[in-house]
Amino acid sequence: MRCEFSEGEQATLKLGIYAPALFRKYYQTVHWRQVRARTLRATPDCTRCGQRRANQVHHRTYRFFEERLSDVEAICKQCHWAAHGRKF
Repeated sequence: MRCEFSEGEQATLKLGIYAPALFRKYYQTVHWRQVRARTLRATPDCTRCGQRRANQVHHRTYRFFEERLSDVEAICKQCHWAAHGRKF
């Protein structure tokens, strides 16, 4: 799926402004899917609990379209929810 972003949308993402619709759109890009796959291959177990397989990728910092491996971490769903202050 190819996603086009306007200049305003790109600026919003680069500033890390929380915009749920843009985040969802970004997570459908080929770029993000490649970052996610590479991260989960490099770190198959959850970096937080070490008890479960990592099945999600959490942004430590938001550098959309410019993520480095140090910007993201492979974690399990339970730890990802906790990272965002939610209960599983």
